[in-house]
Amino acid sequence: MSSFAPSISPTVQETINPGPPPLSVDYVVIIAMENQNYRDVIGVSFAPFINSLLGTPYFAATVPRFHGGYPGSSAGSYTAVISGDTYGVSDGVGFGSVTGPTIVDGFERVGRTWRVLQESGSPAGNPAWNAGSYRGPDHNGFTQFSNIVNYPVRGRNLLLGNQMQVNPGTLLSLIGSSNPPNFVWYTPNDSNNMHDDCGSGNVVCGDRYLASFVPQILSTPIFRAGKALLGLWWDEFDPAPNVWIGRAVKPSYVSPRTDLGHYSVLRLIENLWGIGPLSNGPNYCCGDIGAVPLDILQ
Repeated sequence: MSSFAPSISPTVQETINPGPPPLSVDYVVIIAMENQNYRDVIGVSFAPFINSLLGTPYFAATVPRFHGGYPGSSAGSYTAVISGDTYGVSDGVGFGSVTGPTIVDGFERVGRTWRVLQESGSPAGNPAWNAGSYRGPDHNGFTQFSNIVNYPVRGRNLLLGNQMQVNPGTLLSLIGSSNPPNFVWYTPNDSNNMHDDCGSGNVVCGDRYLASFVPQILSTPIFRAGKALLGLWWDEFDPAPNVWIGRAVKPSYVSPRTDLGHYSVLRLIENLWGIGPLSNGPNYCCGDIGAVPLDILQ
């Protein structure tokens, strides 16, 4: 695991604070974390980096009553946030075993580019998928859907840790490039995502991991220009932790709403880019059609 960076550099403070909010958000980056209650991450002393992002003067927001249980499994949460439904998915879901529309269909419809990264190492879950090198589809909704993994053009957008070395450096190179994708999803391995204990406690491990590269994310040109949104997202707990960072975000905002969850994340992205709802699922919040978008933006 990378060394711990205890605080954001002055450069990053300058990156996320200058000027008025942008007229548009052209880039969204989501880092998927695991298996924690809101109160065990937000407001605790042993997650100093994550909590530093929520303090003045940062443009960062959180939703204390974020509903993360769909229906109380990792796999269903990862399905819901990109499709507006859970399709009955549970842990142990197979690669390419789900059929239905996803946010990828929306991206392609409006001309937005995308990449999905899954960090190498720390295998767990379904051994048929891990092949000794990375976590399976229960921590990556994109690899659950047949209309993504079975189409080579789309499959090329999946950078998976069983096929290549994927780590935070891969993510930084991608979003720091001259032509970054509009949407990037990053699933860390289980030693880094607060799922497993690296020896110092799950939350401590994950906080140190994020501190080792999130400041560099916020220093990339797309964040320096104020056109990007970073989401630190957790899965199956209710309420689940969440942090949203970028110049378009309400500064030091704590949402009072009680009706926000995974479908609200999807609805926010749909609204940002004019994609429109994908489904009318039967689960919590009636899918993305009935969902209230996250209220984090200025």
